[in-house]
Amino acid sequence: MSFKAGLELNISSHMSQSTSGLNVFDLISHSIDELLKMEEASVQREKSIYNQMCDMKMQWTQQAKETIRIRQARAYLEAPIPQHTSNHWTKDGDWHRISNMVYKMSWHSYERSPYRVGWSGKREHGTVWGLTWSITLNALICPPIRYDTRKIAGQSDKMFDEKKDMERYLQGRIAAYAHLFTEISPPIPKDDEKYFCVHGVLLPGYTVENPDALKPDETKVDELLAFLDDGDIGGAPLSLPPEPEPETPSPQSIWEKHRKQRTGTSQRKQAPTR
Repeated sequence: MSFKAGLELNISSHMSQSTSGLNVFDLISHSIDELLKMEEASVQREKSIYNQMCDMKMQWTQQAKETIRIRQARAYLEAPIPQHTSNHWTKDGDWHRISNMVYKMSWHSYERSPYRVGWSGKREHGTVWGLTWSITLNALICPPIRYDTRKIAGQSDKMFDEKKDMERYLQGRIAAYAHLFTEISPPIPKDDEKYFCVHGVLLPGYTVENPDALKPDETKVDELLAFLDDGDIGGAPLSLPPEPEPETPSPQSIWEKHRKQRTGTSQRKQAPTR
């Protein structure tokens, strides 16, 4: 038997048919038919106890769900808010970082002097500059829910021959993603909502982007258009081209038509040549 609140209920029992030490002296005086009836009655009582235990198991299942719900609510309230730099650049050793409640950017550069082959075919000692940078979600990571943070963009060990080229490239990357670091808690993309939820509930202080907010309200558009006359709308109103008037046949065409009909009729009435 084992029991773990909100996790497991395990009750198992086995009886051996060779169990010794049972007193049967009060039963051997009965006939076989009487013992068969007594055995059937005992089996029915076993089934009744088993059914009661099944009912108790269902009760435990429902109560265990309530225990789990309470634990999940507690985990939600105990979840820490991710640490951030309030959209200010900070330096930690060789790393430079900026972050808010949703996004974080990190970068570091380094100088390296590897040997390389020059135009003369000889090994030359040169200097290159390396850059590693990344944009990730500042995702919540805490038990019992853990999500690996999602990488939005970044590069590892990108090499430059000139330091100024590396710095120019880095400033371009910072400018390209500067819009992510204008608010302490920018709206979360809908697809990334799960990274900021505990047991399916969005943590306080966060909002989710609403793509429909950028769409025009069709009802408002219809109301505005109802106040406009055709002349208020820019451009000439569209109109269908006029249908062509039916052509009046000339007398010559009428005469030719009837001549063909008369010729065809006379040919049909002509007797065959013998």
